[in-house]
Amino acid sequence: MAQYETKTKETYAFLSTLKEGDQVDAHDKYTWKNATILSISENKIYGTDRTYMNARVGFRTYKEDGSKEDARGKYEGWSASQDEDIPIFSPRLAQFDTRHQKYVKNEDKIEEDLDDYVKPAEGQELVYAVPRIRKCTSRVYIDCINLFGNEGCFDIILNLLNNANMVESCDDGTSLDVSAMGLLSKCITHPHTVYHKNFITKNGAAIAKQVRDRLLNASDKSLREIKGQDINQLLTSVESICQRFMEKDDYQKDNEELKLRLSAKCLSSEFLDRRINGMKELNQIIKNNTSTYTYYGSNPAPKVFTKEFLLDWLKKNKVLEIIWHPAKTHIELVKRSGDIFKLLAEEKQLNEEILETIRELSAGAFYKTEALKIVQENAFHLTEEQKYFFVRAVAATPPDRLNTPDFECVCQLGRHSTSKEFADFVFGFFYNCIKMEGVKDDVATAAIEKCSEMVKADSLVVKEKTFK
Repeated sequence: MAQYETKTKETYAFLSTLKEGDQVDAHDKYTWKNATILSISENKIYGTDRTYMNARVGFRTYKEDGSKEDARGKYEGWSASQDEDIPIFSPRLAQFDTRHQKYVKNEDKIEEDLDDYVKPAEGQELVYAVPRIRKCTSRVYIDCINLFGNEGCFDIILNLLNNANMVESCDDGTSLDVSAMGLLSKCITHPHTVYHKNFITKNGAAIAKQVRDRLLNASDKSLREIKGQDINQLLTSVESICQRFMEKDDYQKDNEELKLRLSAKCLSSEFLDRRINGMKELNQIIKNNTSTYTYYGSNPAPKVFTKEFLLDWLKKNKVLEIIWHPAKTHIELVKRSGDIFKLLAEEKQLNEEILETIRELSAGAFYKTEALKIVQENAFHLTEEQKYFFVRAVAATPPDRLNTPDFECVCQLGRHSTSKEFADFVFGFFYNCIKMEGVKDDVATAAIEKCSEMVKADSLVVKEKTFK
């Protein structure tokens, strides 16, 4: 409940004046999108004399620089096949840019205005939970949480989170392992939307800090014994409770920072499966913070780190040494290092030391295929000098050790260069593969095909000079 007309008057006035061409926010039953009113019509309710106003809604906005076009003009969004009829007083319509994900600062913000007016039930001292419109209004659920709290159960969980010893595997009621902590954290954070504001004020920040600190300080072996989904459950628990006392941008940043610290912890582990999980998490963080493209209507991941920060973090935590040093890495880490290589290449941070490390990896039979694959997939981002470096490295390989990955890597480097000099250099490599003794038959055959392809458009005179 709220004061009369404080929540509805403005909305009613807006909806009652809608007309063709107006831009609105419309809900497509999955998410809010920017939309356009295509037409307004008066419809009769079946079987009665009553009528209602109906809007034909297109989930797109028309603009001069739109990437798509229909009979009305250029637009961004969804085509006419997704148009819908929506009654104009439906809650699925709202003022333009007020509900669409791109513009909502914190669409999950909880209204706490009425918390002070809710009194404890008879026989109870405190209010732990209150009904929330559009979140939870179940009387039974709210009563259970209040009973749970007044019986001291929340205090027991908080005491365990604050004081229990962290062990690798708990077998008594006074210690915790990471799995048990995950279950307790989920238990206490799951009802976060209905907690009374006083409970959040008193305990919210402390719960988030305890879970975060316990996770970061857990032993290497205890982390190895739990599944990735258990760690994700802990991260979700922290983010859930933080939503109640932090702004959306702040708790998203806090959560990303926690993930980054956790990935550093995993990468330094002596256990391979932990290091692999650390790489997966780090790759996702890099993608979240460097990607420039998201699908229309999707909820883009928060960008809380700059590329400069990530590069500095990689250096401080010696990540490149962990994933690429031949004596310290593992094939599974090299496989997953493409996003890091791409970031370094895009930001012009591939120095001589890094290039030499990758060359050393590619020179060994064990890491060769994966190292060359990384170079091949990121050829577009390399400078001409770096492309020369890798082609020379492959060309220095003894003829009998040249194989398909070497050949494909040089091909890809050649495709992403517009330099005539570099093209000639690459052609020279292919031609030598044909002439040299000891080259495998499949490599020599591929080299012949590639040479033929590269001179196909040349005149007979040029071809004669080339093969002399």
